[in-house]
Amino acid sequence: MSAPMARVDLAAINALLDDYGLSGASRPRLVRSHTNDVYLVNHQSRRYVIKVYGIRWRTGPQVAWEAALLAHLADRGAAVSRPVPRRDGEPCGVLTTPAGPRCVLVTEYVPGEQPRRPFTSTNYREFGRALAWLHEATTGFEVTEGARPYDLRRTLEEPVALIRGHRPQRADKTLLTQVSAACRARLSELAGQDLDFGICHGDVSIDNVVVDEQGRFAFYDFDLAGPGWRAWDHVRLYRFDRSSRADLWEYFQQGYDEVRHLTPADLAALPYLDLVEQLWTTAIELTLRVLPTGPRATAAYLDERLTQLRRSWDTLR
Repeated sequence: MSAPMARVDLAAINALLDDYGLSGASRPRLVRSHTNDVYLVNHQSRRYVIKVYGIRWRTGPQVAWEAALLAHLADRGAAVSRPVPRRDGEPCGVLTTPAGPRCVLVTEYVPGEQPRRPFTSTNYREFGRALAWLHEATTGFEVTEGARPYDLRRTLEEPVALIRGHRPQRADKTLLTQVSAACRARLSELAGQDLDFGICHGDVSIDNVVVDEQGRFAFYDFDLAGPGWRAWDHVRLYRFDRSSRADLWEYFQQGYDEVRHLTPADLAALPYLDLVEQLWTTAIELTLRVLPTGPRATAAYLDERLTQLRRSWDTLR
Protein backbone atom coordinates (compact mmCIF):
# COMPACT_ATOMS: atom_id res chain seq x y z
CA MET A 1 0.00 0.00 0.00
CA SER A 2 2.43 2.65 -1.15
CA ALA A 3 2.61 5.27 -3.83
CA PRO A 4 5.53 4.79 -6.21
CA MET A 5 8.64 6.88 -5.63
CA ALA A 6 9.79 9.17 -8.42
CA ARG A 7 12.49 7.48 -10.47
CA VAL A 8 15.98 8.80 -9.72
CA ASP A 9 18.58 9.02 -12.47
CA LEU A 10 21.79 7.56 -11.01
CA ALA A 11 23.89 9.48 -13.50
CA ALA A 12 22.24 12.69 -12.24
CA ILE A 13 23.27 11.79 -8.68
CA ASN A 14 26.87 11.29 -9.79
CA ALA A 15 26.79 14.62 -11.60
CA LEU A 16 25.39 16.29 -8.48
CA LEU A 17 28.26 14.87 -6.42
CA ASP A 18 30.66 17.04 -8.37
CA ASP A 19 29.21 19.96 -6.41
CA TYR A 20 30.44 18.26 -3.21
CA GLY A 21 33.97 17.64 -4.41
CA LEU A 22 33.16 13.96 -4.93
CA SER A 23 33.81 13.77 -8.66
CA GLY A 24 34.54 10.24 -9.82
CA ALA A 25 32.54 8.56 -7.06
CA SER A 26 31.30 5.03 -7.66
CA ARG A 27 27.88 4.32 -9.09
CA PRO A 28 25.29 4.98 -6.33
CA ARG A 29 23.92 1.82 -4.71
CA LEU A 30 20.36 2.02 -3.37
CA VAL A 31 20.24 0.69 0.20
CA ARG A 32 16.82 1.88 1.34
CA SER A 33 13.70 3.31 -0.30
CA HIS A 34 10.66 4.42 1.66
CA THR A 35 9.89 8.07 2.36
CA ASN A 36 13.39 8.88 1.07
CA ASP A 37 15.80 7.08 -1.24
CA VAL A 38 19.16 6.39 0.41
CA TYR A 39 22.28 5.52 -1.57
CA LEU A 40 25.89 4.61 -0.77
CA VAL A 41 28.85 5.68 -2.88
CA ASN A 42 32.60 5.17 -2.58
CA HIS A 43 35.09 7.95 -3.23
CA GLN A 44 38.84 7.62 -2.69
CA SER A 45 38.50 4.71 -0.24
CA ARG A 46 35.79 6.50 1.79
CA ARG A 47 32.05 5.89 1.82
CA TYR A 48 29.29 8.47 1.74
CA VAL A 49 25.54 8.39 2.21
CA ILE A 50 23.33 10.19 -0.31
CA LYS A 51 19.81 10.86 0.95
CA VAL A 52 17.33 11.94 -1.74
CA TYR A 53 14.24 13.20 0.05
CA GLY A 54 10.76 12.29 -1.12
CA ILE A 55 8.78 14.72 -3.25
CA ARG A 56 7.48 17.53 -1.03
CA TRP A 57 8.70 15.70 2.09
CA ARG A 58 11.28 18.35 3.03
CA THR A 59 12.17 21.84 1.82
CA GLY A 60 15.66 23.23 1.40
CA PRO A 61 15.56 25.19 4.71
CA GLN A 62 14.31 22.10 6.56
CA VAL A 63 17.16 19.95 5.19
CA ALA A 64 19.61 22.75 6.04
CA TRP A 65 18.34 22.67 9.65
CA GLU A 66 18.87 18.89 9.75
CA ALA A 67 22.40 19.32 8.38
CA ALA A 68 23.17 21.99 10.99
CA LEU A 69 21.95 19.68 13.75
CA LEU A 70 24.08 16.79 12.48
CA ALA A 71 27.16 19.03 12.32
CA HIS A 72 26.51 20.24 15.88
CA LEU A 73 26.12 16.69 17.17
CA ALA A 74 29.23 15.45 15.36
CA ASP A 75 31.25 18.37 16.77
CA ARG A 76 30.15 17.33 20.26
CA GLY A 77 31.32 13.75 19.73
CA ALA A 78 27.96 12.10 19.04
CA ALA A 79 27.99 9.02 16.81
CA VAL A 80 26.14 10.49 13.82
CA SER A 81 26.84 10.98 10.13
CA ARG A 82 28.63 14.31 9.64
CA PRO A 83 27.11 16.29 6.73
CA VAL A 84 29.25 17.08 3.70
CA PRO A 85 28.57 20.61 2.41
CA ARG A 86 28.64 21.60 -1.21
CA ARG A 87 31.74 23.37 -2.49
CA ASP A 88 29.80 26.64 -2.48
CA GLY A 89 29.10 26.18 1.25
CA GLU A 90 25.43 25.32 0.89
CA PRO A 91 24.39 22.36 3.07
CA CYS A 92 22.15 20.59 0.58
CA GLY A 93 21.46 20.22 -3.11
CA VAL A 94 18.46 19.67 -5.33
CA LEU A 95 17.94 16.84 -7.79
CA THR A 96 15.55 17.31 -10.68
CA THR A 97 13.23 14.36 -11.30
CA PRO A 98 10.23 13.89 -13.64
CA ALA A 99 7.88 14.29 -10.65
CA GLY A 100 9.56 17.44 -9.37
CA PRO A 101 12.62 18.64 -7.44
CA ARG A 102 13.94 16.55 -4.53
CA CYS A 103 16.32 17.80 -1.86
CA VAL A 104 19.60 15.95 -1.38
CA LEU A 105 21.81 15.63 1.70
CA VAL A 106 25.28 14.06 1.57
CA THR A 107 26.83 12.74 4.78
CA GLU A 108 29.83 10.72 5.80
CA TYR A 109 29.17 7.03 6.35
CA VAL A 110 29.17 5.69 9.92
CA PRO A 111 30.21 2.03 9.78
CA GLY A 112 28.38 -0.38 12.00
CA GLU A 113 25.82 -3.13 12.23
CA GLN A 114 22.28 -3.17 13.50
CA PRO A 115 21.84 -4.92 16.85
CA ARG A 116 20.89 -8.50 16.25
CA ARG A 117 17.80 -10.21 17.61
CA PRO A 118 17.08 -11.48 20.15
CA PHE A 119 17.82 -8.18 21.88
CA THR A 120 19.36 -8.41 25.35
CA SER A 121 19.18 -6.38 28.52
CA THR A 122 22.65 -5.03 27.69
CA ASN A 123 21.46 -3.89 24.25
CA TYR A 124 18.62 -1.93 25.76
CA ARG A 125 20.59 -0.45 28.66
CA GLU A 126 23.25 0.78 26.23
CA PHE A 127 20.54 2.03 23.88
CA GLY A 128 19.03 4.06 26.70
CA ARG A 129 22.42 5.54 27.57
CA ALA A 130 23.04 6.38 23.92
CA LEU A 131 19.76 8.25 23.56
CA ALA A 132 20.45 10.18 26.74
CA TRP A 133 23.89 11.20 25.46
CA LEU A 134 22.32 12.21 22.15
CA HIS A 135 19.89 14.46 24.02
CA GLU A 136 22.80 15.88 26.02
CA ALA A 137 24.72 16.60 22.82
CA THR A 138 21.91 18.77 21.46
CA THR A 139 22.57 21.31 24.23
CA GLY A 140 23.52 24.64 22.74
CA PHE A 141 21.97 24.02 19.34
CA GLU A 142 20.02 27.19 18.66
CA VAL A 143 19.25 27.16 14.92
CA THR A 144 15.54 27.82 14.45
CA GLU A 145 15.08 28.48 10.71
CA GLY A 146 13.75 25.34 9.06
CA ALA A 147 12.92 23.59 12.35
CA ARG A 148 9.70 21.57 12.50
CA PRO A 149 8.53 21.64 16.13
CA TYR A 150 6.63 18.81 17.78
CA ASP A 151 3.82 21.08 18.93
CA LEU A 152 0.22 19.97 19.34
CA ARG A 153 -0.91 21.87 16.26
CA ARG A 154 1.33 19.81 13.95
CA THR A 155 1.18 16.49 15.78
CA LEU A 156 -2.43 16.47 17.01
CA GLU A 157 -4.77 19.09 15.56
CA GLU A 158 -3.73 18.80 11.90
CA PRO A 159 -3.68 14.96 11.91
CA VAL A 160 -7.09 14.77 13.57
CA ALA A 161 -8.55 17.18 11.00
CA LEU A 162 -7.12 15.10 8.14
CA ILE A 163 -8.38 11.79 9.53
CA ARG A 164 -11.84 13.19 10.28
CA GLY A 165 -12.12 14.31 6.67
CA HIS A 166 -11.80 10.70 5.52
CA ARG A 167 -13.78 9.10 8.34
CA PRO A 168 -17.46 10.11 8.38
CA GLN A 169 -18.56 7.51 10.95
CA ARG A 170 -19.94 9.11 14.12
CA ALA A 171 -18.22 6.64 16.46
CA ASP A 172 -14.82 7.41 14.94
CA LYS A 173 -15.37 11.16 15.11
CA THR A 174 -16.37 10.80 18.76
CA LEU A 175 -13.19 8.82 19.43
CA LEU A 176 -11.05 11.45 17.75
CA THR A 177 -12.72 14.26 19.70
CA GLN A 178 -12.28 12.48 23.04
CA VAL A 179 -8.64 11.52 22.41
CA SER A 180 -7.72 14.96 21.11
CA ALA A 181 -9.29 16.78 24.08
CA ALA A 182 -7.74 14.46 26.67
CA CYS A 183 -4.26 14.66 25.15
CA ARG A 184 -4.30 18.43 24.85
CA ALA A 185 -5.53 18.90 28.43
CA ARG A 186 -3.12 16.43 30.05
CA LEU A 187 -0.01 17.41 28.05
CA SER A 188 -0.68 21.12 28.61
CA GLU A 189 -0.92 20.38 32.33
CA LEU A 190 2.31 18.36 32.36
CA ALA A 191 4.16 21.03 30.38
CA GLY A 192 4.03 23.14 33.53
CA GLN A 193 5.43 20.30 35.65
CA ASP A 194 9.02 19.93 34.43
CA LEU A 195 8.21 18.08 31.20
CA ASP A 196 11.63 17.99 29.50
CA PHE A 197 11.81 20.11 26.32
CA GLY A 198 14.59 20.11 23.72
CA ILE A 199 15.67 18.62 20.41
CA CYS A 200 14.10 15.22 19.65
CA HIS A 201 15.38 12.68 17.15
CA GLY A 202 11.77 11.92 16.27
CA ASP A 203 12.15 8.34 15.02
CA VAL A 204 13.84 6.39 17.80
CA SER A 205 13.78 2.61 17.73
CA ILE A 206 16.47 -0.01 18.13
CA ASP A 207 15.96 -0.84 14.45
CA ASN A 208 17.04 2.71 13.54
CA VAL A 209 20.58 2.58 14.94
CA VAL A 210 23.82 0.79 14.25
CA VAL A 211 26.63 -0.19 16.60
CA ASP A 212 29.90 1.31 15.39
CA GLU A 213 33.45 -0.01 15.69
CA GLN A 214 33.83 1.40 19.20
CA GLY A 215 30.64 -0.29 20.37
CA ARG A 216 28.70 2.98 20.39
CA PHE A 217 25.12 3.25 19.21
CA ALA A 218 25.12 5.49 16.15
CA PHE A 219 21.88 7.24 15.19
CA TYR A 220 20.72 8.05 11.67
CA ASP A 221 17.53 9.24 9.92
CA PHE A 222 17.26 12.71 11.45
CA ASP A 223 14.71 14.06 8.95
CA LEU A 224 12.03 13.80 11.67
CA ALA A 225 14.14 15.65 14.25
CA GLY A 226 12.78 18.82 15.79
CA PRO A 227 12.22 20.69 19.05
CA GLY A 228 9.63 19.20 21.36
CA TRP A 229 8.99 17.28 24.57
CA ARG A 230 11.81 14.76 24.74
CA ALA A 231 9.52 12.05 26.04
CA TRP A 232 8.47 11.82 22.38
CA ASP A 233 11.70 9.90 21.72
CA HIS A 234 10.62 7.24 24.24
CA VAL A 235 7.14 6.62 22.86
CA ARG A 236 7.84 3.79 20.43
CA LEU A 237 9.87 1.85 22.95
CA TYR A 238 7.16 2.46 25.54
CA ARG A 239 4.48 1.13 23.17
CA PHE A 240 6.13 -1.77 21.35
CA ASP A 241 8.96 -3.02 23.55
CA ARG A 242 7.08 -2.59 26.84
CA SER A 243 4.14 -4.53 25.43
CA SER A 244 6.32 -7.41 24.17
CA ARG A 245 8.87 -7.54 26.99
CA ALA A 246 8.39 -5.16 29.91
CA ASP A 247 11.91 -5.83 31.17
CA LEU A 248 13.46 -4.34 28.00
CA TRP A 249 11.65 -1.06 28.59
CA GLU A 250 12.91 -1.10 32.19
CA TYR A 251 16.51 -1.73 31.08
CA PHE A 252 16.21 1.10 28.56
CA GLN A 253 14.99 3.44 31.32
CA GLN A 254 17.85 2.38 33.58
CA GLY A 255 20.39 3.18 30.89
CA TYR A 256 18.81 6.56 30.15
CA ASP A 257 18.69 7.45 33.85
CA GLU A 258 22.44 6.85 34.16
CA VAL A 259 22.95 9.98 32.05
CA ARG A 260 19.69 11.96 32.22
CA HIS A 261 16.57 11.53 34.32
CA LEU A 262 13.09 10.86 33.06
CA THR A 263 11.00 13.07 35.33
CA PRO A 264 7.64 12.01 36.75
CA ALA A 265 6.09 14.41 34.21
CA ASP A 266 7.94 12.66 31.35
CA LEU A 267 6.65 9.27 32.45
CA ALA A 268 3.11 10.57 32.95
CA ALA A 269 3.15 12.07 29.46
CA LEU A 270 4.07 8.82 27.68
CA PRO A 271 0.59 7.25 27.31
CA TYR A 272 -0.77 10.54 25.96
CA LEU A 273 2.16 11.09 23.61
CA ASP A 274 1.62 7.51 22.48
CA LEU A 275 -1.90 8.46 21.34
CA VAL A 276 -0.62 11.64 19.68
CA GLU A 277 2.13 9.74 17.88
CA GLN A 278 -0.37 7.20 16.56
CA LEU A 279 -2.49 10.00 15.11
CA TRP A 280 0.53 11.81 13.71
CA THR A 281 2.01 8.77 11.96
CA THR A 282 -1.42 7.81 10.64
CA ALA A 283 -1.71 11.23 8.99
CA ILE A 284 1.79 10.96 7.51
CA GLU A 285 1.06 7.56 6.00
CA LEU A 286 -2.26 8.79 4.66
CA THR A 287 -0.64 11.75 2.95
CA LEU A 288 2.44 10.06 1.55
CA ARG A 289 1.28 6.57 0.67
CA VAL A 290 -2.32 5.60 1.39
CA LEU A 291 -4.57 8.26 -0.15
CA PRO A 292 -3.04 7.86 -3.64
CA THR A 293 -4.08 4.19 -3.61
CA GLY A 294 -7.81 4.99 -3.51
CA PRO A 295 -10.79 5.06 -1.12
CA ARG A 296 -11.03 1.32 -0.50
CA ALA A 297 -7.43 1.02 0.65
CA THR A 298 -7.82 4.23 2.66
CA ALA A 299 -10.86 2.84 4.49
CA ALA A 300 -9.07 -0.42 5.27
CA TYR A 301 -6.00 1.42 6.54
CA LEU A 302 -8.06 3.69 8.81
CA ASP A 303 -10.03 0.68 10.11
CA GLU A 304 -6.77 -0.83 11.30
CA ARG A 305 -5.24 2.33 12.75
CA LEU A 306 -8.38 3.53 14.54
CA THR A 307 -8.92 0.09 16.04
CA GLN A 308 -5.43 0.33 17.55
CA LEU A 309 -6.09 3.89 18.71
CA ARG A 310 -9.36 2.86 20.36
CA ARG A 311 -7.60 -0.02 22.11
CA SER A 312 -4.91 2.31 23.48
CA TRP A 313 -7.54 4.85 24.54
CA ASP A 314 -9.62 2.23 26.34
CA THR A 315 -6.54 1.02 28.18
CA LEU A 316 -5.64 4.56 29.28
CA ARG A 317 -9.14 5.34 30.50
